[in-house]
Amino acid sequence: MRLLQADRVFLRDLSRVGLIDAGTASRVHYGHLKNGAARSLARLERAGLITTSTVRTQNERFQVWSFASREIAQAWGGVLPVMGATRSVFHEWLVAKLYFELGCPADYRVASAFSSIDMKLCGSMRPDAMYTSGEGEVVFVEADSGHYTRAQIRAKMGRWQGMKQIWGQPVNASAPIPSLDNIDVIRV
Repeated sequence: MRLLQADRVFLRDLSRVGLIDAGTASRVHYGHLKNGAARSLARLERAGLITTSTVRTQNERFQVWSFASREIAQAWGGVLPVMGATRSVFHEWLVAKLYFELGCPADYRVASAFSSIDMKLCGSMRPDAMYTSGEGEVVFVEADSGHYTRAQIRAKMGRWQGMKQIWGQPVNASAPIPSLDNIDVIRV
């Protein structure tokens, strides 16, 4: 299969974040095409490179794309998103969405890709992702799919005190996260 440059950029970003929604792919990767990402993503899926799943929120449903297998993800330098009892597709999509909302930081890495140095910096409570800002400051990225309690939020914020933090949260979260000096909140 012949990959277009836009396909390569899409797959590179997918290797970094694990999931990309169709709207983001149309806007960021395939915005130059008249019909957006639909035909290109269908072509990549037919080739067996990616697969789709559905994210459901209270107000909408939309498609997200991930690598079709662990082997394909590894070939592109990535991993499949880790989902289970504590990590939903929506949560993983939110972590990925923050990457694009932050302007695609060059060294953005999800928790499954943390180095041993990253792990030491985090301690026993790892954020969902991290990156280095343009000023050279390490920034922790945490996604709350709307289910964290105030106590859970305070515990994580306190554990990472002194670190720049970016939190992502849906508008209708059960415990809204406050913006503070070293904490920014992106509402999705």
